[in-house]
Amino acid sequence: MVRRGAPAERFYVVLEGSLTALTGDEPDAATLSTMSAPDCFGEIALLEGGRRTATIRAGADGARLLALDRRAFEAL
Repeated sequence: MVRRGAPAERFYVVLEGSLTALTGDEPDAATLSTMSAPDCFGEIALLEGGRRTATIRAGADGARLLALDRRAFEAL
């Protein structure tokens, strides 16, 4: 879903399924957290204009997300 170090372009809200936040790419990555509805992520990198600080992977059953681009996020 999101790779650590990538430019921040969207804010995400988890609608269904589960996600795992990792310190980087597997197999050596440590788990930072797990997310499910109604969790959200991506706001810090958008607000600070930075890069992603974690890799986000969907669970085995996938996930359904709402994604807002920077313009929509800032408008809200």
